Amino acid sequence: GFNRFAIFALLLGIVPNIPGFLLQVKLVSSTAFPGWISHLYNYAWFVGFLVSGFVYWLFMKKMAARTTATVRGVREEVIVDLPR
Repeated sequence: GFNRFAIFALLLGIVPNIPGFLLQVKLVSSTAFPGWISHLYNYAWFVGFLVSGFVYWLFMKKMAARTTATVRGVREEVIVDLPR
């Protein structure tokens, strides 16, 4: 299986780096984006990691809250018999 929220967070982490990449390979002119965006590409690994991590954290926090809300008030005990 896979976590669709993790994939979405990964894609959102890539998006801020696309303008800098396009400037670096000279597919767009240097005046197409503000200067700070081209400088942001110098830190692409950090930007991507932080954006992806933050988005993933938000998704998981929201999912945990939704899961907790659906099972609130229901107490279920699970007994696991481990082999010896």
